[in-house]
Amino acid sequence: MKTILMLALVLAPVLSLSAAVVDISGEVADPNTAVGAGNSARCIADAYFGWQTGNCSIDVDNNGFLFGLDNGNGNPLNYSGVISGSGGVWFKGAQFWTGNTTPVTLSGSNPNTYSGTCSVGYGRLLLSKDDGVNAVPADITVGGDTSDVNDNDQIIWANNNQIADTATITMQGARTSLLVLDGYSDTIAGLVVGANGTVDTGAGGLLQTQTLSVNGTPMSAGTYTSSESWIAGSGSVVVVPEPSILIITGLAGLLLLRRK
Repeated sequence: MKTILMLALVLAPVLSLSAAVVDISGEVADPNTAVGAGNSARCIADAYFGWQTGNCSIDVDNNGFLFGLDNGNGNPLNYSGVISGSGGVWFKGAQFWTGNTTPVTLSGSNPNTYSGTCSVGYGRLLLSKDDGVNAVPADITVGGDTSDVNDNDQIIWANNNQIADTATITMQGARTSLLVLDGYSDTIAGLVVGANGTVDTGAGGLLQTQTLSVNGTPMSAGTYTSSESWIAGSGSVVVVPEPSILIITGLAGLLLLRRK
């Protein structure tokens, strides 16, 4: 009898569970339950993770659709997964008139890779991925919501180099738009500051950009500090144009000169 039991144990099959890809659309209020930990999500229409998201590491392929993270006006939402795909992404934190300033937080060690335009419709977006890991891999717009012109929209840095070097940040709309570097540094391709936009560098924060436009006026290369009405804090915004290439031909052949 003992021999039979041992044989049964040896012959018992070994089951391996693989992660599933779960299709989503519309509001997914509690993705940890609806999609399931260890699985990933794929948009089959515009979709967003909602107010019960909490701590979530579920990877999302927006699949060319619009995907969002919405903390329902102030519920904790810490997203450490990866958002990929060719579609756009939006974030909504708590509106300030509610008295709640809880942000939507992007954290983790893996970069987001989506290629569509991103927007902070209202509230605060906290960039807290590891140093040098892109929380925002594409162009991003701050502001634009007109529901309460006395409110404000913010992107806040909690580590260095959170936005892709190729991205442009646009601050627009009737509401106040804030970039809060909080002493950290980042490098981007372009910065567009609207009439209600402010860059708050904090203590020694640095934002380097190849191009800068303020209220529709292109700005020249150089260092801009709090002497400008649109900058707060003791740090700076530095405009360093992309190097150009001069091509000179002659008898000696082809000479390339790079101006830095």
